[in-house]
Amino acid sequence: MTVIDTAIDAVIEKAAVFAPPFSVFPTPDGKWLLVGEDLGTKGKLEVLDLQDLTVRHTFDVDRLPFGIKIVNNEAFVACYLSGNLDVLNLQDWTMEPPIPGVAHGDGLAVWTGSR
Repeated sequence: MTVIDTAIDAVIEKAAVFAPPFSVFPTPDGKWLLVGEDLGTKGKLEVLDLQDLTVRHTFDVDRLPFGIKIVNNEAFVACYLSGNLDVLNLQDWTMEPPIPGVAHGDGLAVWTGSR
């Protein structure tokens, strides 16, 4: 994955991820970058440390993790082909039970009062 510094409009680094990203989303504190990837038969969610661009956590998610949204201490990952919303707890780095019924979401909006 290519990292670009928009202040100088130049490529500054390449980060090694498992597969080409479908979606990326930084945490509000700027410490982590969540990267959703599709592997053909399953999906991956990798968590990169933005200090050194190394992968610190890897999770299995459903196919085509297309949209990522962070609300409070949870990351919601819309998985296009399964219609599930996979949920990552950002405090203890564990996957919570998925939320079914997204119906091929190709983007993601989460109402913050919902959890």
